[in-house]
Amino acid sequence: MALRQLRRLAPPARVSLYDEMAAQALHALYFRRDIERVEREHPELIVRDGANVLLAQPAGAAKLAYSYESDRAFTELFPPMLDVLLPRARRALRADTVRFRLSHSPSRPLVEPVLKRLLFQPKRDWMEFEIARASTPKSPALSGVRFRDASADDAEAVARIDREAFPDTPMPLSAYRALIESGEEPALLALRRGEAVGLCSYAQHDPGAGYIHTLAVAEAARREGIGQALTARVLKRLFSDGAERVALTTDGDNTPAIRLYLKLGFRQTRAGRDYERPADPKAVERLLKRSQGTLIKFGGWR
Repeated sequence: MALRQLRRLAPPARVSLYDEMAAQALHALYFRRDIERVEREHPELIVRDGANVLLAQPAGAAKLAYSYESDRAFTELFPPMLDVLLPRARRALRADTVRFRLSHSPSRPLVEPVLKRLLFQPKRDWMEFEIARASTPKSPALSGVRFRDASADDAEAVARIDREAFPDTPMPLSAYRALIESGEEPALLALRRGEAVGLCSYAQHDPGAGYIHTLAVAEAARREGIGQALTARVLKRLFSDGAERVALTTDGDNTPAIRLYLKLGFRQTRAGRDYERPADPKAVERLLKRSQGTLIKFGGWR
């Protein structure tokens, strides 16, 4: 009987951390690139308990990504895992705030009481929208308005428009300048009579997946179609660069923006709520003292 040569079996392909987390029943992830960056640069910011994972990624604050096998696993394991992670996040990221994202999923009634006990405060309600390449809208022509890429010299104008559009949550000038200079988040400007009156920043963090970060129009230039023109032009760029779909999020009460996105062909994919709390234990103690005797209701501020 002829002997057959034995073949060495290749080791099974490693499942990426992002895919591992996305497979769990309860999870919140942002971009694959960000998870891979934490793995590569800050492995100490990844806390595991069996198949359950909690990690912090830099975003001005410590932004949490997480995955849990079940709602019960979250309620039991999230508090001790957070206790382990927060000191590391403060050291590595110098973060004074920690952020948590929760979608309006069936898990919400069990997750929110845990967040409340840990003094997470509701920050914003959000809605997520997405559009596919096949639905690319046309870019309208606007008389007297021209468009060009933003440079570092435009950082002050960009920050000014951002402050007008989002007075409660403006992005610092230094952050805009750093993003533009790095090329990680380019921005398209709309100019009227030489003055910047609108911007749309965007990126393709993961292969095939574009994202619009900020769309803002100066107050004096609104209701003139500038926001629609900026969005359509940025979509064309992202799809030309290989994106198969483009997503964005907006505040749940931003009715003008929601109408615009629906008009352009976006469809709503998710909705949820963001929460924040201090990362410093002393700040948490002060917050706890202030909240004693005060009822905090999720769904509004009191």
